[in-house]
Amino acid sequence: MLQDMADADWMLQPALAPALDAMAAHRLVFDALVKPLHLPRLLVLCQRHPTLQVVIDHGGKPDIAGGQWQPWAGELLRLARESTAVCKLSGLLTEAGPQPRRGAALG
Repeated sequence: MLQDMADADWMLQPALAPALDAMAAHRLVFDALVKPLHLPRLLVLCQRHPTLQVVIDHGGKPDIAGGQWQPWAGELLRLARESTAVCKLSGLLTEAGPQPRRGAALG
């Protein structure tokens, strides 16, 4: 639940490296519950731990209700191109606000 941490760089602290390496060695999956501001940092984490399976939960929680597609879309594209992270789309509706419009375009 990195989304609620005050320090967006928390996931990059060296003290976590042994735990992330152990997860990779045991073929465990790191489910990253993050917001758009965390995506560049998540790319660094993926590059530091290339054998760690990473799942970006809820599509990285774009601000659908606010129509804020950038920098989210660009950072997600960069993660797709430069890492092996995958993206889980469940929960996107929760980011669309209380009255989501049907058929709203994804920017």
